[in-house]
Amino acid sequence: MKLTDLKKVKIILLVMIVFLSYQRPVLAAVDYTNVKIPVQQIFSSEVEKVSDEFSYVMTTNQNEAPMPEGSRNLQYFWTMKNNVGAEIVMKVRKVGRYQYKIYQTSEKKDNYLYDQNSYVVIVEAFYDQEDQLKVATVVKNDKGEKVERITFENSYIGKEKEDLSHSSVSSMTILLWDIFYCYLSLVFACLF
Repeated sequence: MKLTDLKKVKIILLVMIVFLSYQRPVLAAVDYTNVKIPVQQIFSSEVEKVSDEFSYVMTTNQNEAPMPEGSRNLQYFWTMKNNVGAEIVMKVRKVGRYQYKIYQTSEKKDNYLYDQNSYVVIVEAFYDQEDQLKVATVVKNDKGEKVERITFENSYIGKEKEDLSHSSVSSMTILLWDIFYCYLSLVFACLF
């Protein structure tokens, strides 16, 4: 081999070493994307100290549909108190179209008005141009109309309970006056 050929080989090897030393390692892509579904509860009551906790469920009939952690049998249950919001988070790992139904499951009690609405949530998972998994979420109400958010409005319409200690004292006072008046009437009737 000629000396010039050897120099060319050395230069090529040196260039390759320099080039390879500046390469960034390729990291594995995340194999899922998160879907976040916000749910809002609005509770109104003129009476204090009434129960303001209500129960909800998200269901699907698709066995392959992703579900939030803590789900069982294709159902996810949760509760909310007062005027709060919750966020349902799921990991979507596969391309597909998934459909869910969200509604209230609270046990019915007297003097409460419960929101009877239910919502359909459609999650469409797809790969974009950079081959990354993306999702599009659509929420529809009972009428099939697209809505911005899931909101349940509940209220307590009962009256405040009377303070029994005050009313019983008043009733007792009236009863004692009635007895005293009858006794006096009897005494005067016997005397005259």
